[in-house]
Amino acid sequence: MMSKEMNLESIKLSHDNWFAKIEYYLDGHLVPRQDIVVSHSECELGKWFYDEGKEIYGNIRAVKFLEIKHEKLHKIAQYIWDAYNNGDFELAKILYSDMLAVSKRIISIFNEAQEFINDKSEKSNVINF
Repeated sequence: MMSKEMNLESIKLSHDNWFAKIEYYLDGHLVPRQDIVVSHSECELGKWFYDEGKEIYGNIRAVKFLEIKHEKLHKIAQYIWDAYNNGDFELAKILYSDMLAVSKRIISIFNEAQEFINDKSEKSNVINF
């Protein structure tokens, strides 16, 4: 389980590895379904979010939006899997492009949330005399 603080670098690395598996799959290599179509609650971000992040940071606008975009990302992964397995390689590549755009937005939202949380944490550590 991750600490209560958002570990941006760890989550980004996990996210990048997940994308690499999808690219590898789209290049015609065998990849187990569970490595690509992981539920939005089962990947590293999802585990952190649903284990503790939502409860602790769920009142932050960026965190609320993060949940919606993150779920969308995993739905697109399912569509990619289905299209590719049905032989519609062109659709799978188009969906992958859509997925990249959603991913960039997620990272941006995640950065916003991280900055807000860090700023709030720094302010709470200031002692007023």
